[in-house]
Amino acid sequence: ALSHSPPPARRADASMPTPLIAASPAMNEVLRTIDKVAKSTAPIMILGESGTGKELVARTIHERSARAAQPFIAVNCAGIPQDLLESVLFGHEKGAFTGAEQRKDGKFLAASGGTLFLDEIAEMSEQLQSKLLRVLQDGLVERVGSIESIWADVRILTATHQNLSERMDAQQFRRDLYYRLNVVPITLPPLRERREDIPVLTRRFLSELGAEHVKIARDVDECFLSYDWPGNIRELRNIIERMILLRDGDRLTLEDVPAELLPAPTRQHASSLPFELPEQGFDLIAHERAIIVAALQHTQGNQSAAARYLGIPRHVLIYRIEKYDITT
Repeated sequence: ALSHSPPPARRADASMPTPLIAASPAMNEVLRTIDKVAKSTAPIMILGESGTGKELVARTIHERSARAAQPFIAVNCAGIPQDLLESVLFGHEKGAFTGAEQRKDGKFLAASGGTLFLDEIAEMSEQLQSKLLRVLQDGLVERVGSIESIWADVRILTATHQNLSERMDAQQFRRDLYYRLNVVPITLPPLRERREDIPVLTRRFLSELGAEHVKIARDVDECFLSYDWPGNIRELRNIIERMILLRDGDRLTLEDVPAELLPAPTRQHASSLPFELPEQGFDLIAHERAIIVAALQHTQGNQSAAARYLGIPRHVLIYRIEKYDITT
């Protein structure tokens, strides 16, 4: 899962995480759900593709809860070897295993009073799933190698990009644990389904990267709106950072946009066009306007049908209708 907050070294104030961007209806609905559940202690499962900002949502829930002044600790269950994850989560006693030279508390005890965010929960081994279930049931934690049970007042938030229904059917994830963790599910839409947020996120990342003064050409915004962003917010931020580093001036143009983001006709050689360019030149704006007018006439003014006919998203068509002052 993605925290689209950059590493501390890239931020002026690492204690101030990037706020959730919610210009789109889909993300506004997510924020409304967060507001409803943040004050409770119910476990929440955050679902969504990689790079959609699941850790950021978890942090937002914590910050809007009564536990905001207490620790927020995130653990990526996929990023820690499974034979070490138990010790990381629950701690260990001195001598519990080779290398355990002293007693150490785990993340559960470190997060006591606050929130523990378990990212990529689907990657947890069956053994650890069983131990986590016991902790959720009675709130007691045992360090590895200990018989002492310690009370840990922790709110659990989890996240995954995996299909847990499929993993449960394959007996790779416990159903009883799933029902414990999934009291309130929050599903994050991919960036391609919240395109209204793209221009706002773009300018937020410019600010985070110390490039507030850099302007963005309108056709760059159009390009970003047309791209599907398979890597979601993480990909958008990386692209913005790359463009800033490689730019020649204080304005980002299509020349700064990586080739893989450009629409196919832009990448193709002129010889692949379905028509020949005239020798005397070509008025692109006039022809683009005429093509849009013709498409709208062809579809009797139906904007959705015209967008499909032209092979572009509806919001891009609406933008061009307004740009060219086309009456429909």
